[in-house]
Amino acid sequence: MSVLQRLWTSSSKDKQKSDKQLIPDVEDPADGQPYNPYTEILILQHHKDIVRLILPIDDFRCATAGDDSKVVIWDIQDGCSLHVLSGHDHPITCMIIHGEIILTASSDKTIRVWDIFNGQCLHILKEHCSSVKSLVSIPESTLFVSGGRDICLWNENGQLLKTLQRTDTEEDICIMISINHNRIVTAADKQLVVFSVTPVDDDEDKDVNSEMSLIKSLPPHREVIHSLIKVSKSCFASGSIDGMIVLWTAHNLLPAKYFNTITNYQGADKLYPYSIQCMFCLQEQYLFAAIGSGFGIFDVSASKDGLICRKISAHFSKILNIGMTRDGSYMLTSSEDGSIRLWGKPPSSDPEINEKLNNSNIPMEKFTRLSSEELKRLNGENCIEPELLGEFIAHSGAVQTFVDYDKEGIVSCGADGLVIVWKNSELQKVKRNRMVAGILSNHDGIV
Repeated sequence: MSVLQRLWTSSSKDKQKSDKQLIPDVEDPADGQPYNPYTEILILQHHKDIVRLILPIDDFRCATAGDDSKVVIWDIQDGCSLHVLSGHDHPITCMIIHGEIILTASSDKTIRVWDIFNGQCLHILKEHCSSVKSLVSIPESTLFVSGGRDICLWNENGQLLKTLQRTDTEEDICIMISINHNRIVTAADKQLVVFSVTPVDDDEDKDVNSEMSLIKSLPPHREVIHSLIKVSKSCFASGSIDGMIVLWTAHNLLPAKYFNTITNYQGADKLYPYSIQCMFCLQEQYLFAAIGSGFGIFDVSASKDGLICRKISAHFSKILNIGMTRDGSYMLTSSEDGSIRLWGKPPSSDPEINEKLNNSNIPMEKFTRLSSEELKRLNGENCIEPELLGEFIAHSGAVQTFVDYDKEGIVSCGADGLVIVWKNSELQKVKRNRMVAGILSNHDGIV
């Protein structure tokens, strides 16, 4: 760990020490972290408040946003800020890419449309009457939907096509996803509601005349929904702070399975220790869920409870984000305790096994180092537990989220206002050697 990293970890370590009294048996990484390739850091500074969002643009650019009301577009190769998008008056709540534009929504009741290449503001949409908390694109169209107190349908030119008013007794929409057949699933408090976007027939420009209507309200969760994801074309999943995960069919909008059902879910002082904060799905089969300060993996195709992996205490505080590296080698978790942790299996002592798994194009095989047949035999009584391979410590507050950029590393953001790129040191060494070799081979270079 570098001196810079140690300076940045002081407050985070203090928090971890106090949290150890509350959550026992949280392991420490091995000395030297021999299996952690991300040992170089690049710190990007521009934000003045909590950074909550990271939006990948391409292989080398990302946009970050948060409570300082600004969006910064970065080149993550060298850490340069390319554009600063200013205009919102209050914190930015959500951000998506829609074709060649960036859409940002804010608690200032507006949506802004930005050019993805030069950062210019193209449109300001002011029709919402309260904070805008969620955005989602309609696939294969120029349409997008925004949600908050009401739900609105727009085209990319900023034209409002439809507004559906919601009652004063309903909570604001906080999460939305797009599923098959131009349907939108929304989450507001404990409730899931499905809407349909329908192009009007007999018109050349169907997007302009599209309609949006309510299809169905689904059976509610016991507690507030914090995560909603598309699993496959045939199903989606929702998770709530009581720990329950519900798998829904996309066709008839009925619950298909329930995972992680807990009876006494409130815990001491009603802190909801089993809260589902984040989920993602791998291979349309394996559902990864952040459960309180731990995580679980569920096989949604299994006939029983589907649990194949459980780590009860992975961090000292609740996990805020969970994800996988692009090649499937590692799983990452970020937490309120200020750390990012790297999970997986160390290489085998058998070179042939390592070569076989490294060449596998099945991410779950690479991550667990088990064959597909071995994975099928896993169940609640025969679970796997990934090993802690490394820990990233540089943020001085909660790590809100992260995005994997493959060979360019991991980009994270946090409550300390920092954006950090965690670089693979071996790959960076190769890049520097090539750069030096290029300079030396150039007759005009200075040696």
